[in-house]
Amino acid sequence: FLELHRRSAMLGRLGARTPSAHCTLAVHATMRCCGSLLPDVSATLAGKTAATTDTAHATVPAPPGTHPVTLDHPSWSVMFPDVPRTLTARLAPSTTTPLPLQAEVTLFVYVTEPDPEESGFDPECDPGMVWVCGDRNQIPDEAVPLHGRLVVEG
Repeated sequence: FLELHRRSAMLGRLGARTPSAHCTLAVHATMRCCGSLLPDVSATLAGKTAATTDTAHATVPAPPGTHPVTLDHPSWSVMFPDVPRTLTARLAPSTTTPLPLQAEVTLFVYVTEPDPEESGFDPECDPGMVWVCGDRNQIPDEAVPLHGRLVVEG
């Protein structure tokens, strides 16, 4: 009986360990102009990565403490010009720590020249076409930069 009691007491002490408190980093990435959610912002914390979508913020679980957070987006340097890619997060036990990010609105303006191979091409009358896009990956290789001023009212 005494030996069984010792084993029971020893197992009780081993089982009495409390699990580490759960923490979460919540990345809230929105557009500064309208507040809509910005997809594809990823956050890596304590070896785990999560990304925002157009309908949800990213949440990354981690243990309490101070951790480096690496952030990324395909257009990071354009959309977040003043935000470093690596930040420090201090997570308190049993809490969700918000990380709000507001993306700048960026427009790219470029010109595509008409194709001289097309029938009816007249170099005097066929000016280039001006395009506006929000992602530099949408600009075709043959595009020409447009130098000037774009004014948007309203």
